[in-house]
Amino acid sequence: MIKQFSQTLMAILTMLLFFLVIISCNDFGERVNNTPAANTSDNEKIEDNTYFPSSKTTSSFTCTGAIPANAERCSNSDQGLIENMPIILSNNCDLSIKCNYRCLPGYDLMKHSSGYLLCTESYYSAPSVISVKSDNAVDHSIATVVGSIAWALKVARANDEIKLISNSTYNIHNRLEINADGQTKKISIVGLGINSAQKIFFSTCNSCKNDTAIRIMAGGYSAVQPITLRGINVDANFLASTTVKSEGNSNIVIENSKFENSLYSAIHLRQGTNITLRENFVQNAGVAGNANDCSGSARGINTIPAAGIDVQRSINVSISENSIKRVRTAGIDIGASVDTSVLFNSLTCVGLGGLNYLNTGMAADGVTGYGHRSSSITGPRNWLIAGNSIVNSGNNGIHVSGENIRILVNTIRNIAHYGIAVSDQKSPPDCSFNIVVFGNDVSAATQYAGFNWTTYYLLNFYPASGVRDGVVTNNIEAGLVKFGKNSADGATLRAVYHHSTEVLPNPNYLSIENNRTCIP
Repeated sequence: MIKQFSQTLMAILTMLLFFLVIISCNDFGERVNNTPAANTSDNEKIEDNTYFPSSKTTSSFTCTGAIPANAERCSNSDQGLIENMPIILSNNCDLSIKCNYRCLPGYDLMKHSSGYLLCTESYYSAPSVISVKSDNAVDHSIATVVGSIAWALKVARANDEIKLISNSTYNIHNRLEINADGQTKKISIVGLGINSAQKIFFSTCNSCKNDTAIRIMAGGYSAVQPITLRGINVDANFLASTTVKSEGNSNIVIENSKFENSLYSAIHLRQGTNITLRENFVQNAGVAGNANDCSGSARGINTIPAAGIDVQRSINVSISENSIKRVRTAGIDIGASVDTSVLFNSLTCVGLGGLNYLNTGMAADGVTGYGHRSSSITGPRNWLIAGNSIVNSGNNGIHVSGENIRILVNTIRNIAHYGIAVSDQKSPPDCSFNIVVFGNDVSAATQYAGFNWTTYYLLNFYPASGVRDGVVTNNIEAGLVKFGKNSADGATLRAVYHHSTEVLPNPNYLSIENNRTCIP
């Protein structure tokens, strides 16, 4: 009886031990998702968020046979390197060893009714997070290096998030390309934020002076498949022309990120639609200098613009709550764009190529956008420029031209020319009308003695430009609001209050020079 009981107990223990061994060796045993694959009733999803731990590898074992479709071979050196990479077990290998292959991103491990394990494209699974460490690669711009940022960009499927998880430097030697394969897929690159020590750094580069650190390749991304850069910090190290560049793309979101030390414009976007730039920090575009002042030395070619944010010939643009500091030309350039808002940005030490600073021969403004007649995008600008702070500009505070522009409640200090200029100096000039300038607080530094800041003849500085149907009201200024010459048609200037104690023209002055009628 005791012997029979012992045999029975031994059999039970043996069976339990067998199952424990099976479970301990099976990396897919922790979580099983039995949701059937789309249009595949005889497939069973095994696991899509597990990587095989390095402790289970055998250095002396080499798997033979062809690599299964949609999979890649696992080596001892890269086990556990990238999170959220499922593993495939090949029938060509000993299943007790396992981890011979893993599914590529965008494919889930499926158990077919025939008993084979397949990497099958998943149409129902949630987006994956591909976590990338800074020490995964010496050069994160090489797509063939497993674990690099470029590799993650190459293998990511639509809706994936590439997450930079190390609070340290990710070195690149060439540009990073988003959707380099020409596909249009939603991808997010997410970092640790502006205040972290993390950054993508151009450490060395042989041929980047006409290139960029990050290039969003052409794709025409849809509203449900945008490109998002969030919480990343990019340092071009004055080796690349720009930090982020895109031409002809739509639905781009760049937020809570830092961009610095570019030879030319830091953020350079052209001919896009639905562009959102918010809560970014930009500094040292075309200027290398100290952190707390407007001094420094020019970098790059002086005749090439070096703006903080440069979004031109684009539609439906939102630029808000960005901090821009120390740039050689414009703080924000929205030339030839339409349906654009520039709200609550802080611009400090902009237009440093101007006479009073570096004197490189190319001055620019805090916020600028004029000369639209030569652009491919015509019609009303429909601009709202409001709530911005512009301090220390080497040219004008705000200089714009066009139709339907509202300039509201901006604070402008210490500028080398006009606080607000509505005019065009290009030929043929813009005819500006339906302009509202309201509630702005403008004052100039007395150190700029080369200009008379308190007389209204400065309202006609640029010749051959026109303004009509303009309203300037309830502004606080020191003679620094300028409408262009040939502007008389319907323009009014009223309720203007002055900082200066000098004798000024009547603040209820109702008309600007009544010259020629402005003809669009």
